[in-house]
Amino acid sequence: MFKDLKTPILLIASCLLTGCFQIEGVHILHRFGETDTGAYRITMNRLTYAALNSDNKYSGMLDQLRKWSRPTTRIDGDSVHLEDTSGKASMEHFYDRYNCKAAPLSGSRDCTFALNIPKELGSMPNWSIDWEVVLQPDMKVIASNHQRTRREDGLDRLIWYFDGNRVSQASVDFTVRIPSPQ
Repeated sequence: MFKDLKTPILLIASCLLTGCFQIEGVHILHRFGETDTGAYRITMNRLTYAALNSDNKYSGMLDQLRKWSRPTTRIDGDSVHLEDTSGKASMEHFYDRYNCKAAPLSGSRDCTFALNIPKELGSMPNWSIDWEVVLQPDMKVIASNHQRTRREDGLDRLIWYFDGNRVSQASVDFTVRIPSPQ
């Protein structure tokens, strides 16, 4: 999962037997050539956090996240949150696959983003993903497997939610026509 974080996340998956794991994210798309923004929160229980911290996997995960965001670790009761809620995280790095190609329409690119939960992780209970992608008014969805759409402040939001107690896999996959900067 997450292009730069695939190994650390799979390591977290091996710790899932000790408790729950949640991913929340908001990805705000911008014009092609500009960095996308947004925020994320990865929540785990203290046992999972302790297991990761015991052999420095957590610090490796933080190092990977620091390449494109400003992660912080926050403890709240029995939960540990690894998060960047600044709204400035370069969210395109969160995906397994991200690429853009010239669109049939001049001055635009068709950009595809994909994030998948592997079956090994999906078969475990107590995980969830709550994901939202915010489109700018001049962007067009070409293809998407989102579950619903919400309009807020004049912007369309593609929404996905997966509950590991009800499903055994998750996929966020979409292609959007994005204008290039003028």
